[in-house]
Amino acid sequence: MNIFFYLCDTTQTVESYIIKTGMHIHSTHLYRRLLLFFALLAMLPCLSQAEESELSIVIHTKKMEFTIPNSLFGFNLSDINSAFDGGLYAELVKNRSFEYDFPMMGWTPFGNVKIDSKEPCFENAPHYIHLLLRDEPMGVGIENEGFRGIPVTAGERYRFSCFARNYGVCDMKLIVELVSPSNVVICAKELTLSGKRWTKYITTLTSPITEGRAKLRISSRLRGAIDIDHVSLFPTKTFHNHPGGLRNDLAEAIADSKPQVLRFPGGNPIDRKNVTPSYSWKNTLTKVENRPTDISRWNYTIDKKKFPEYFQTYGFGLYEFLSYCEEIGAEPMLVVDCGLSSIVNNPKAKSTNVEEVLEEHIQDALDLIEFVNDAEEATWGEVRTEMGHPDPFNIKNLTIADNAKTSADFEYLSRFVEAIKHRYPKMELIGSAGTNPDAKEMENRIEFLKNCDIHIVDEQLFRSPEWFLANANKYDNYKRNTTKIVIGEMGATENNARSSLNSALREAAFMTGIERNADVVETCVYAPLLANAEAWQCAPDLIWFDNLRIAKTASYYVQQLFALHQGTHALSTTLNNQAIAGEKDLFASSQFDKNRNQIIVKIVNYSNNAQTTSFLLEGLKRNASKVIHHTLTSVHPELDNSLDNPNLIPPTQENLSIKNNILKVSLSPKSLHIFIFQL
Repeated sequence: MNIFFYLCDTTQTVESYIIKTGMHIHSTHLYRRLLLFFALLAMLPCLSQAEESELSIVIHTKKMEFTIPNSLFGFNLSDINSAFDGGLYAELVKNRSFEYDFPMMGWTPFGNVKIDSKEPCFENAPHYIHLLLRDEPMGVGIENEGFRGIPVTAGERYRFSCFARNYGVCDMKLIVELVSPSNVVICAKELTLSGKRWTKYITTLTSPITEGRAKLRISSRLRGAIDIDHVSLFPTKTFHNHPGGLRNDLAEAIADSKPQVLRFPGGNPIDRKNVTPSYSWKNTLTKVENRPTDISRWNYTIDKKKFPEYFQTYGFGLYEFLSYCEEIGAEPMLVVDCGLSSIVNNPKAKSTNVEEVLEEHIQDALDLIEFVNDAEEATWGEVRTEMGHPDPFNIKNLTIADNAKTSADFEYLSRFVEAIKHRYPKMELIGSAGTNPDAKEMENRIEFLKNCDIHIVDEQLFRSPEWFLANANKYDNYKRNTTKIVIGEMGATENNARSSLNSALREAAFMTGIERNADVVETCVYAPLLANAEAWQCAPDLIWFDNLRIAKTASYYVQQLFALHQGTHALSTTLNNQAIAGEKDLFASSQFDKNRNQIIVKIVNYSNNAQTTSFLLEGLKRNASKVIHHTLTSVHPELDNSLDNPNLIPPTQENLSIKNNILKVSLSPKSLHIFIFQL
């Protein structure tokens, strides 16, 4: 009995067992066998525990609950974090038309240089520079610093252009140079300027080196006078090689994530301190040279993070946005200003004629719909046709940005909606629920919007990472057959800190809840999308960039994996007969894709431990032929991809075998898994 007791007491070492029993070990072989015996005994509880903790998840293949909308996930494409000028829009010259509040901002003049606006080249951008050349030995000219430098890559070509006029009788030579930070000439070309009329001049430079902070210098050394306007430099390698187009790596990264929706221009350009329609989309429809420059709200909004050089040239305007959506297969979701934010934010609101504001904003919204949706014979349809797109873009909905709080505000919004519905009764309108509604406020907003004939409400969910995990079941008990939900902006944020795999997985957990309830939630849009690592205001962000590099975050890969592997019909998926929304730190959803004949299961394991799990395809009459397994995980979930280490946390893919429609796997700690069962 004593020996049996000590054999079962696995907390004792071999030595203590020997001492207690008085046993004498004369054989090394016996000692090793005894040591192995105790090791096996010690493992028995662990083996038993592992067997008990194996989880059984059931995918009910016969329960197709509802059709998944084809607009479920997307991005908010808004000009924040220096996303457009100096980012997605590939123009490399800062303040190319000398239209910033300080016209020489971004430029360093040398010699006799001044700003002028007499007889301008462009009505909406009247400023230009005047160069007067006498006998300066070093010549006269200007140098542009670019957006935190001008990036050039070895072997790549760059298209320089400007508009100029020559006051002299003789031709003038204009020297165009790219120079290094230490003023070494990288490459140069010479242009011949002739004639007193404004003329466009173009040349191409090829860089022999890679440099992230080059400068553009234009100068002349002959006697005479020159006017120069709209100085531009673009890489010839842009997205789809469009002249004057988008930065290739950023535009491709967005396209590669397969967003089903792109929201534009977002709430930030809408919510500004002016009374006129705050995003002047009509100004973005003229030729780029004649588009007026506007100040960004991020120029002045954040006291501790002011960006005095943050302006908007609108090179990436409404038409460019719609064309980009068309190219990458994303549905455009437009946001319009109803005027309430202007009245609320305008310091002179008391003296504002509210009726005039309302009528102006109604007409602006009607003109917008006419531009994107009406036939080419319509006034704004004709403008679209002249820009090269005779067919309508056929947008389906319009989001109304508003700050309605009082009964007068609600009456104002109701009249705005009525005017749009009267002319475009089939247009779906999306109303705002605000940025932080509690349950009661949300209920009141929904009732008001329904009375305005708005049946889709826009929630904006910028919350802590913990909130997303705790609210993965937020829509599980939402009332059906009532107002639908659009999440116009979403992102896990805390103290404006950059994201991590931990926060990305919490977002993924929440997104499984969206998929389980896609009969209620029509669209979920992530924001912000882009951030310049040297000039950002808000985090988290999906893609970080500098002049030469980009980094796709773990949150980017979550969004990409969800969008790439989207089914057509929702399936019931259970653990212990319950939806999987937190039990055992697991969060899951599944779908059937009738087009690819696949069952797709997404599951997040937020536990610190691996979890052995079996997946049963219940009710399936035929066996799945193979399984493709995508994983996003890391042993350092507190970290994220960065510009210096962009591949720290990459998604991985493998093929798995399945037998009798049962798949057994181990879900690694802190991980997202997507299983694709091919039928």
